[in-house]
Amino acid sequence: MLKSIYKKVIFVLLGLMLLVVGYIFSGIFNSKIGLLSIFVLAILLGTLVMYLTKNPINNLIMTLASTILFVFMAIYLVFFKHAYIFDRENLMIYLLTYVGLNIPVIVYKFLEPDTLNFNDYIKYLSYYFISSYFILLSYFLFFYYRVRIYTRGISLQPFKTITPYLTNAAYVNSRIAIINIFGNILLFIPIGFIVGIHIKNAYKSLIVLLSIPIIIEIVQYISATGISDIDDVILNFIGELIGLSTLLTIEWLYKKRHKNINELMFKI
Repeated sequence: MLKSIYKKVIFVLLGLMLLVVGYIFSGIFNSKIGLLSIFVLAILLGTLVMYLTKNPINNLIMTLASTILFVFMAIYLVFFKHAYIFDRENLMIYLLTYVGLNIPVIVYKFLEPDTLNFNDYIKYLSYYFISSYFILLSYFLFFYYRVRIYTRGISLQPFKTITPYLTNAAYVNSRIAIINIFGNILLFIPIGFIVGIHIKNAYKSLIVLLSIPIIIEIVQYISATGISDIDDVILNFIGELIGLSTLLTIEWLYKKRHKNINELMFKI
């Protein structure tokens, strides 16, 4: 029992170490190289732990230890301090750490269908993601750069804001274009993946996925925390579809590889 506790403490410390090293990398290198370094380091650490222990729960522990600080930071900033410490880079560090630590588990399960504790792992991991990402996205969408600034507007013309970024690419700051187009897509890819795990009916999944960005835009309009833009709904929904398609592709490949197994790879 005591030995098991010591092992869990080690994985917590590894997760915290990854968090610290990630911030060091983001400070030393430029944004792109820093984020890539964090992602690669998370994959390597996740692979090492999964290979040595064969237990995905340990990757879950590292994920919690290395990302929970972001959640507490967002809550603290919303309720106690008007500051912009938590920005897009923090959100990307959270996502890349989360994904990087758990890609090795999914690969291992894909290769070895009898992976220990995988169903419990994916259940707790997805529940943690739903709650933590909801908090982080809520802060980012409704509070970041909007403290004491109230803006209400609505744009229902499709591609009104997307088209200028694509047709005038030479005259538009590439960083702005990436943030507004690819950022809106990338941030919602994990949502499509997680919803697909919990809702197996394709029609219901699409309804839920379409409802999420629509609800976000409605809340933004009601709370006067930004422009409610149909283009945001389109981009967010595209990201969700990519996430859902990725899940369905993995499930299809899993069934094709393990024809003797009559069950889904991801099940709650």
